[in-house]
Amino acid sequence: MNEFDATRSTGYLCAATVKNFKQVLDAFLESQIAPSNLTRISVSVNSKVLFAYALNDILIAHLCRKIVSRF
Repeated sequence: MNEFDATRSTGYLCAATVKNFKQVLDAFLESQIAPSNLTRISVSVNSKVLFAYALNDILIAHLCRKIVSRF
């Protein structure tokens, strides 16, 4: 799954909501607010870098759900 899944995202790190989007956009365009930089985790398995970045943790699991997973 390489695509962003908007149905599972809560937008916790977003400054704007549907209710205040215009105000936040106007403030950004007028340089009253600026985006924040976030540190992301890059993951590699067997020296191969994976396609996605994580914010705070990752889970690498077996395809079979019965197999125990570890964080």
